[in-house]
Amino acid sequence: MSAAIQLPPDLEAGLRAELRPGERVAFAAVPIASVDSGEPGWVMDRWLLPVLLIAFATLSVGSALLLFFGEREWLDKIPTTMLAAALALSAYGRFGSIRAQRRKAASSTIAVTDQRLILLATSPSRSVLSIEARDITEIFCWIVSPKCGHVRFQGGVQSTEANSLMYVPNPRACEAAMAALRDSSRSAADLQTAG
Repeated sequence: MSAAIQLPPDLEAGLRAELRPGERVAFAAVPIASVDSGEPGWVMDRWLLPVLLIAFATLSVGSALLLFFGEREWLDKIPTTMLAAALALSAYGRFGSIRAQRRKAASSTIAVTDQRLILLATSPSRSVLSIEARDITEIFCWIVSPKCGHVRFQGGVQSTEANSLMYVPNPRACEAAMAALRDSSRSAADLQTAG
């Protein structure tokens, strides 16, 4: 693999195990977790978790102080207590979702070789998706934020649906590698039909 391609050792070893004899990697990257992508919506969503935690802590401490000082009528304010519980559950759910997104991204690899596109995931179970060069008919890049983008592609014979490599760091390099892969496949097909 090229020195310019930086993958964590376990993902690099996993990708090497998937390569065919003589297959060379043109682009490989670990996707960015959507919550860390820098997209405006996700940036706002990341602030939601601390706000929910602060609101829950404020309601909890306030409830404890009022009960401690004998304000028993606070117990009649069940909706406020329910709100505190809902905020706590919401914060816990968001925290779990963010952790799951980061774990999934950190255990995935997007690789473009001189023969195909490989999507490798090692967690929660190992899975490999291989898309041959001849099946990539159209490629276009959508920049999501300065950190990353989506590289969309359409399949030829096997699929007419748009597919997307999500939150790819340096998406222009990925797009260029996929375009080179597609073009080399077309050149090889042209040589076969001419021969």
